[in-house]
Amino acid sequence: MAQKIEYCEHCGRGLLKDEQAYVYEGRVVCKQCNDALRSAKSRLCNTRGKNIRRTKQRIHESNVGMWDIKSKYLQEDEMIEYSDRPSMLSCIFAYIWAGFVIFGAMVSLIEGIPYYTNMTSTLLYSLLLALPAIYDILRRLSTRYAISNRCLLKRVGIITTSIKTVPFKHITSVEVKETIVGKIFRYAHLLIDTSGSGEAIEFRWNYVKVAHDVKKLIEKHLVVKN
Repeated sequence: MAQKIEYCEHCGRGLLKDEQAYVYEGRVVCKQCNDALRSAKSRLCNTRGKNIRRTKQRIHESNVGMWDIKSKYLQEDEMIEYSDRPSMLSCIFAYIWAGFVIFGAMVSLIEGIPYYTNMTSTLLYSLLLALPAIYDILRRLSTRYAISNRCLLKRVGIITTSIKTVPFKHITSVEVKETIVGKIFRYAHLLIDTSGSGEAIEFRWNYVKVAHDVKKLIEKHLVVKN
């Protein structure tokens, strides 16, 4: 009969002379207990990791604005590294037009200029004149550009949400396009070409405030992927 030389400190079973013993957290255990304990610990760590990620997600969601890219649009291990919206200086003329219309409506109501019949028609006419400018401003405010550890993302939509993504492995080139107006107000456009798109430009970020810095950040991911 094989001789038992020591006992498992978890289940108490005697270990045979030719049986391998394992050490788990300073205790001598048999193979079955070692596998079971390590598997249970792994499941516990995974559970704790998921709970931590859920907690971080809830905290992140509480700080996310109405038009920001929410975590439900990301993969489980995906994280946002950079996020911004188009430069609001890009719609400076929309601001000027909306302000001009509002100012004109206020003057008309105060001074009683005769070409308006009453207050209701004045407000309605002013709203119709300012509507294109208001839509342009809201469209810029609701647009988001983001770089995650997996891909590029673009969110558009004032009421509804549309998310477009491009993985880094599909990106072939990134170009910065500056206009005269963009140089004055310090914004540029990013033209992102992708493989297999069949188009000259597949992905476009307009009115980016720090376009050259964003381009460098994208290219770092392209170098890592290649």
